[in-house]
Amino acid sequence: MAREKKWQIEGVLDPSDPMPLWAQLASALRDAILRGEFQSGFPSELELKGHFDVSRATVREAIRRLKEEGMLQSRQGSGTYVNGPNSYDRMQVSSSSIARAIRELGLEETSKVIGLEVVQDDRAARALNLSDGEKTLLVSRVRLGSQVPMALDYSWLKLPESLPLLDADLSQGALYESMVEECQILVSGGVDRYRASVATDLEAEYLSLEAGSPVIVAERIAYSGVTPIEYRRSTLATKRLALSAAWGFIPDKDKGESR
Repeated sequence: MAREKKWQIEGVLDPSDPMPLWAQLASALRDAILRGEFQSGFPSELELKGHFDVSRATVREAIRRLKEEGMLQSRQGSGTYVNGPNSYDRMQVSSSSIARAIRELGLEETSKVIGLEVVQDDRAARALNLSDGEKTLLVSRVRLGSQVPMALDYSWLKLPESLPLLDADLSQGALYESMVEECQILVSGGVDRYRASVATDLEAEYLSLEAGSPVIVAERIAYSGVTPIEYRRSTLATKRLALSAAWGFIPDKDKGESR
């Protein structure tokens, strides 16, 4: 007897999207988990295969990634289960995103790549739990909104996983999208830290500000599963751009429901 479906997963997978199907499926499942969709049980591989019309290999890879994030666990002989709220951080529903913040202002989001090189940086190495002297890939970009400088981004990425980015087009869109498409790396979470500062001469030059102007400096360590994959330092022109993040289960303004 077939099990009654008591869950709803939003979104349709797009085979023409550069993002792999497993990454699209993992994203849809992650959102459903955070909405509390699977109170009556997590779908089987066959149910997900049929629901999304994808291969079993795609389903298994999406589930494997969510296990790495700590959202799911498998019990031999009884299937896959959603971990309890103490097993993973359910608080942050959406992280801050410069690309999204620029688009939400109604501006065209692009990036000017000012550097793409393999470097040795002790601070980045410590943040990524690397050995002394280990090198990283440094991606340096000025983030633009309709050609106006909004932020200065430095991202140190773990090697050799990130090497395919050397040949990637990073002039538009979020870096994490390129990491999925080019490197098969799915960023699953991170820790952000913000502080008020003033623009250095170099920051002022890139951001078209007066030296000493107020800025926000954001530092991030991003993870793929349990592995730190990126250390980022962003300087935001505060008079032009603000970041936001949603936390916890918040009311849906259209439906008056939690999400």
